[in-house]
Amino acid sequence: MSLLPLQSARRAGAQAPSPAKADYSIRIAPNSLEIAPGKVIKRTAYNGTVPGPVLRLKEGRPVTIDVTNDSGYPNLIHWHGLMIPSLQDGAAEEGSPMIEPGKSLTYSYVPKPSRTRWYHSHAMAMTGLNKSTYSGEFGFLIVEPAAGYPGAYDREVLLAAHHWQGHGVSLQDIKKGPPPDNGLEVMYDAATLGDRMLGARRTDPGA
Repeated sequence: MSLLPLQSARRAGAQAPSPAKADYSIRIAPNSLEIAPGKVIKRTAYNGTVPGPVLRLKEGRPVTIDVTNDSGYPNLIHWHGLMIPSLQDGAAEEGSPMIEPGKSLTYSYVPKPSRTRWYHSHAMAMTGLNKSTYSGEFGFLIVEPAAGYPGAYDREVLLAAHHWQGHGVSLQDIKKGPPPDNGLEVMYDAATLGDRMLGARRTDPGA
């Protein structure tokens, strides 16, 4: 079996976004956010926000999504929980192409099955806990059922909790005992619900 067709497809898919207007466009780029008075975090956002823009897709209806990678490192987006071809899945270990810094890629697929899911970076952060999902690269992905009305509800509220400013510590540093032999644990300096830091006091009563 030859790998040349697959390799050619990867190179072609990673060169540029589609000439036709995409259904959605996402730019991955760093920015900062004050999550509490005087507490500013550096993050990598989708279109400037964490979570990124809500993507509403229709089950069985083709969709195209242009992604521009200005994160500063090779990146890609994984469409979590969807049954789609590996080249479009957004996971390098499944055969999806990486998007090099400053480059763009168009994802085209037919979303299925319906459900509330999420999309997120599948770049390997390794020891760099300021990359990938650690830095806030995720968003809500809602695939509405092909049959139509998804059910009755009064109000839709989408909230995401996230930990920030992670750093690796030895388990020996957490619980005294024998020398650790099971790797590192990650500790965080801040946590948010939406864009507000948990545990932070409001300075403006009307906020």
